[in-house]
Amino acid sequence: MSLSLRPGNPYLQLARDTPTGRLIAEAQAELDDLREREKELLDQLRKVRLFALRQRDRLHHLVNFPLTPLNILPNELLLQIITLVLLDEFLHSDPYRVKRNLLMVSRRWRDLILGCPFLWTHIRISPSWDRSLVNAHIRRSARCPLDITIQYTSAKPECDDLLDLAISSGDRWHSLVVRDCGKQTDRILQRIGLTGSFPTLKHVSICARDSTAYPWFLRPEDAPRLEHVELHTKTDNRVVAIFSNLKTLVVNSPPIEEGMLPALFSLQHLTALSLSGPTHGWGLLQHDSLHLPLLESLTLALHDLGGLLNAIVAPRLSFLCYTPLACVPTTVSVFGHLPSKFPRVRHFSLGNYAAREDQKKGLDAEEALAVCKASPGVCYAELGAQHVSGFFRAEGPCPADHWTRIATLRILGSVTDDMRRDLIGWLRRRPFKGQSMVEVTLS
Repeated sequence: MSLSLRPGNPYLQLARDTPTGRLIAEAQAELDDLREREKELLDQLRKVRLFALRQRDRLHHLVNFPLTPLNILPNELLLQIITLVLLDEFLHSDPYRVKRNLLMVSRRWRDLILGCPFLWTHIRISPSWDRSLVNAHIRRSARCPLDITIQYTSAKPECDDLLDLAISSGDRWHSLVVRDCGKQTDRILQRIGLTGSFPTLKHVSICARDSTAYPWFLRPEDAPRLEHVELHTKTDNRVVAIFSNLKTLVVNSPPIEEGMLPALFSLQHLTALSLSGPTHGWGLLQHDSLHLPLLESLTLALHDLGGLLNAIVAPRLSFLCYTPLACVPTTVSVFGHLPSKFPRVRHFSLGNYAAREDQKKGLDAEEALAVCKASPGVCYAELGAQHVSGFFRAEGPCPADHWTRIATLRILGSVTDDMRRDLIGWLRRRPFKGQSMVEVTLS
C-alpha cells in the first residue's frame, strides 16, 4: 500500500514523530519549494519569449525600414521644417510643386501636410494653377489668412476665373503680391478694386513698371490693417501714405510728386522707408519738420535728397542707405549741413552712382568727410568701390577716421591698385593712432 503525501493524511501526521516521517516532511517541503521556483521560472520564460518576439519584430522593422533623423522628428518640428521649405519655394517658384513632392515621401508626411491648414495658405494665380487646385487650397486652409500671388501676362478667361475665385475669399487675405503681369496689371488691380474690403490685408507688393492705375482697394476703409506697402509702378502714390498705421513703405515710381509730402507727416508708426526716383518740390521742406519717431531704416535714391534729409528727425534710425544720382547736387550740399544729424546710425551703405556715365566717378574727400560727420557712430559700412579713394585717401586727414567705432567694412565692386593701396595704408595707420582693427571684405 502506497503512502499518500497529502498534508491531511493521518498516517503522515503519525509518521512525523518517527525519523522516517521527519525525512518525508523535509522532502515534501523541498518539493513544494521546487514547484514554486518552477512556476516562477515558467513565468519568466513566458516574459522572455514575449520580449524576444517584440525585439525580433523591431529588428525586422529596422532592417526593412531604417530610421532616419526625419523619421524620428516630432510632428511639431517636422511641420516647421516643411513650412520653411514651402515659404522659400513660394518666393522663387511654384510652392505646390514642392508640396506635391513632399506628399509622396511617406504616409506620415502626407497625413501631416493634408491635415495642417496653414500649409495651404499660399495661393498663386497663374497659368500653371487650375480651379481645382485653388479650390483645394481655399478649402484645406480652413479659416487661416491667405497669401495671394498674382502672376500672369495674358488676358485668359481661365486666369480671370481663378482671380475671381481667390477674391471670393478676400476677407481672409493677409498678403498680396502682383508681379510680372505686364499690360494686364492695371486690369487686375481694377478687378480687385471692384470687390470691396480686405479686413485682414497687411502686406501689399506691386511690381509693374508700366502700370499707371492706382490700386484703389488700398484705402483705410477697405484695408484698415495695412502695415507694409511696396510699389514699383508709375501710379500716383500720394494716397498710400494716408494709412496712419503703416510700418513699411517702399516707393519706386518716377516721379515721386510733391503731393506725397503732406501724407508723409502722418506716418508716425513707420519703421522702414525706401524712396527711389525723381522728385519735385522736396527742397521746400523746413529743417527738422518731418518727425518719424519709430523710423529705423531709411533707403534713399532721390534727386532732391538734401531737403528730405534736412527735414527728417528720426531718433531711432540705425540703417541708412544712400545711392547718389547723376543729376543731384554734390554730396557736400546734401550732407554738409547735417553734422551729427544721424548719431545712432550703425549700418551705413553708399551705393555706386545710378547713372551709367558716372559709374567711374566716386565721392571726393570733401564729400566723404560730410558723410562721415553726419553719421559718426557707424560700425558697419558698405561702400561702392568707386568711393574708396575718397574715404581712405593717403594724403592728409582721412574722412573715415571720423567713424571711430567702425568694425566691419565691405567694398562692393572691383578695386583698382590705387584704391587697394589707399585702403591698406589706412588700415596700417590705425594701430599707431590707437584705433581698433577693422574686418574688410572685398566683393
